[in-house]
Amino acid sequence: MSLPVQTQCSRGHAREDGARWCLACCREGQKIAASKRGTPVARFWAKVEMEPNSGCWIWCGCRTTAGYGHFTNDPAHPTQKVYSHRFAYELLRGPIPRGLQIDHRCRLRACVNPDHMDVVSQRENILRGTSPSAQHAQQTHCKWGHSLADAYHKPSKPPHWRDCRVCALERARRHSQERRENKKR
Repeated sequence: MSLPVQTQCSRGHAREDGARWCLACCREGQKIAASKRGTPVARFWAKVEMEPNSGCWIWCGCRTTAGYGHFTNDPAHPTQKVYSHRFAYELLRGPIPRGLQIDHRCRLRACVNPDHMDVVSQRENILRGTSPSAQHAQQTHCKWGHSLADAYHKPSKPPHWRDCRVCALERARRHSQERRENKKR
């Protein structure tokens, strides 16, 4: 009795008859082998794939839980990791000034294409994003439709806290009226 010939590898890729691995897994194995030896630059490029439609260079190595790529720059110190986008920027553009950050204009954290990156301050990076802070900064009207152009800036609150002037006056009137009513009792 002869054994059936498997036409797929263990990952489900098609393979040629008698081949031990499929072509995709073989290439992946070569990339993995290359990524474990050689200079940091060679190991870096072994983990990058060019995406032709968007122009992004996708990091295919390890990623943080936030989606940023990282790798070991010095194999002698495997616990010292560098962010792949910062490595790419410094490799192809030069050093990143102290106190500044990299902002991905393409909004893809795994992208390592320096053409898609800007060096900005932390504040600028946050305001360019989609966080609640960025959404609040882009707001032009309060939730009741009043303009925030002449809003109060409260120094006691977090920096750049804005309070709608019309809503603040209305709150003060209500509070004052409640205090008067409580005094009468």
